[in-house]
Amino acid sequence: MSENGILELVNLYNKYATYFNEAKRDWVKNIILLNGTILAIVTTLKSVKSETYLEYCLFITPILGFLVSILCGTIFLYGEIAMLGEINKSLMSKIKEYDHDKDNSFEDLITLRPVYLFFEKCCYIFSLIALVVLVISVAIFDYPY
Repeated sequence: MSENGILELVNLYNKYATYFNEAKRDWVKNIILLNGTILAIVTTLKSVKSETYLEYCLFITPILGFLVSILCGTIFLYGEIAMLGEINKSLMSKIKEYDHDKDNSFEDLITLRPVYLFFEKCCYIFSLIALVVLVISVAIFDYPY
């Protein structure tokens, strides 16, 4: 493959990698926004004190799930900012080394740290748990006897 062909592939990869990262970031932002909206609605509409411990647990579990999900999603988004900072530092050091080493390549790719990927997964899991428990609690306590 010619050097131009490789450059075209690298440019195409960069284009789609950027698109993928933006789509993923937007997806997590939407989950955070949705969780915040549901959290606000649920807490606003709760007007009476829980009568049983089960009812209390079924109310508080989704609240905590949404809160943890929002926190994990926010930490995941911060991870991208941290990663961009590391990329910036790496690129600056490569530029400084360029004069000394003309064959220098960007072999050390910088990736998102596993801890941030963990928080992304937690965001999804706690959102799902909170939503399921919320649906169950509404089905149990709003069922007309």
